[in-house]
Amino acid sequence: MCGEDEEPVFKKTLILLLSSMTKLDEDQKVDNIVNKATYERSNNKLGGDGNDVKDSSGQDRCRDMLVKGFVDTAKDTMTYGQILKLIYEPYGYTYRPVVYEKRKCNTEAKMFPLESKRQSQCDQVFKEWTYTSDSWKKSKLSKGNAPNKIPNHLQEEYSMNGLALMKNHYKNEVPSMLKSKILAPWTKIMIEEHKAYYRAEEFGTLPYLSESAAVFYALEHYKPTGLSGMVIGSQSPWIEAMLLFYGAKQVTTAEYAPLSILHPDIKYVHPIDLAKNWQDYANLDFVVSFSSIEHSGLGRYGDPLDPKGDLREVDKIRCLLKAGGLFYIGLPSGQDQVVFNAHRLYGYIRWPMIAAGFEFLGAFHAKHREIQRTPPRIANNDYKQILFVLKKI
Repeated sequence: MCGEDEEPVFKKTLILLLSSMTKLDEDQKVDNIVNKATYERSNNKLGGDGNDVKDSSGQDRCRDMLVKGFVDTAKDTMTYGQILKLIYEPYGYTYRPVVYEKRKCNTEAKMFPLESKRQSQCDQVFKEWTYTSDSWKKSKLSKGNAPNKIPNHLQEEYSMNGLALMKNHYKNEVPSMLKSKILAPWTKIMIEEHKAYYRAEEFGTLPYLSESAAVFYALEHYKPTGLSGMVIGSQSPWIEAMLLFYGAKQVTTAEYAPLSILHPDIKYVHPIDLAKNWQDYANLDFVVSFSSIEHSGLGRYGDPLDPKGDLREVDKIRCLLKAGGLFYIGLPSGQDQVVFNAHRLYGYIRWPMIAAGFEFLGAFHAKHREIQRTPPRIANNDYKQILFVLKKI
């Protein structure tokens, strides 16, 4: 054994080896010291810290870092270059130019790397959504209760060609099954009761308990004062009341359940009517959606079965927002998966498609008032409702 002042033989050998390699380039060092694939994985995985760029071709190196980065899937570990060909391009997405500043790749580009080819095709976006909805209404599966399994011909698309985990957790919340309490009219008194909670910063009575606070603190940082916007998916006016608490001028709620709203600053529109008359609602200052879009396309709430339902929903939102408009979006994070028909979880494969065409401003979680200035990491074994504030590019 070595004494306290005596270095192990292995350590001495390693030091000599390193000193003899000072003139070798970085890739040669990697090949001689550690397995290169391990090195690339640790430095290129989405959300990693390996963003230093040490040569003059910064833009190319940044894009290579993104395309060669690794992500875990339900099948195997894959590169984003493979996922680009397998998922992103067939779905109508492409990589946008990566920002290269001060000899570093913009780390936001690792989580917001895509742009949608449909960004300027809004008429087509709403036509496709309406066609999907009309086709669903003609289907036998649309009658009665919410569907309890995915039809065989849609399995591959829901699982993103097997890259997403597939689980089951059945929910039946079509409008005809909702309790009368949920469908109670939204009155001025109800809105004022919510505002009283917010003045005291009490969130325990809200649908998502302390996680609801993320919306409150996001609106505190990015106030909607004097602005008009929309809430996507809402059976209780807790978000609408927050928006009015922070001075929003007008709020429209898009929801499948037939809401009765008796407040002068809140309006209601059914998603089908919104799609048919979308130009009447366009040029919004903001859109808020918390724990809603992950349900789109799963049939739980009477919506059409559609593997791209959540992506279509974001396409519509992008069209409704004005340039520079804000999108407050809360989604459950974790390894990419579909828990049918309850919800989806968003990891490093599907999240970039949700974020396509948006710029990251900040993130919030639960009762943490402070803003996260860089995109939070997503852990495979974690389930969090993170609230992102995005700006339409």
